Amino acid sequence: MQSVLARKAAFFGSLLIVTACASAGKGANLSPAVQPPVLLSSGIPNWRYAENVRNGTLLDLRIEVNLDAAGQPILETLKVTGVGAMDNRGAVIAWLHTARFRPAQQGGQPVPGVYRRRVAVKATTQRVG
Repeated sequence: MQSVLARKAAFFGSLLIVTACASAGKGANLSPAVQPPVLLSSGIPNWRYAENVRNGTLLDLRIEVNLDAAGQPILETLKVTGVGAMDNRGAVIAWLHTARFRPAQQGGQPVPGVYRRRVAVKATTQRVG
């Protein structure tokens, strides 16, 4: 009886050691998280607003562009979607030429990353008097 208990204890003890080593190994290989790029400065885009306003929305753009490790936009990767996207793609490109970005960072080092931004403009009416 004692040898059966000793074998079970040895088995569970070795199982705990294997589990601990396996979980420690996974954490050791994780690289630091990538911090996204940050807009440092830019001009003001010359937006073109929709002529037929739906629900008061004049503009609702989603902009996504890859940046290299120096923080320069890669215009071939530019995606502009949403209300007013077709009318404002040129304005977004012109804006990107004036914008300055801090590149994405990983472990304190600059790395390529993706810059995302949403631009929304809504019209409201107020009664006077």
